[in-house]
Amino acid sequence: MRHFIRSGPSLVATFIAVAIAAVVITFVNILGGLYIGMVENSWTLFDCMKLYTKLTIGDGLVSQVPAFIVSVKKWTMIRPANTWIAKFSTRFARPKRMPITK
Repeated sequence: MRHFIRSGPSLVATFIAVAIAAVVITFVNILGGLYIGMVENSWTLFDCMKLYTKLTIGDGLVSQVPAFIVSVKKWTMIRPANTWIAKFSTRFARPKRMPITK
């Protein structure tokens, strides 16, 4: 798990590779669904697209939403307490009076 904490170009390249893989998997799912629907079930193109695109979107959500939740939780656990978010929230949590000048 240590490789997810570091930053730099290698982490960015990893995220780009994961995003590209997700897009490729989505297209493979849609094309596979079109093949199964049209060739094996004799459905029309519109019926296949309607069903298998919904199934592909559902598959993507089922796989990505838990990963996003886990990554946000890990980020909140490993980030230092003295970040810009903490500075921003404490700055506006106790507003001070501003003097009126002429």
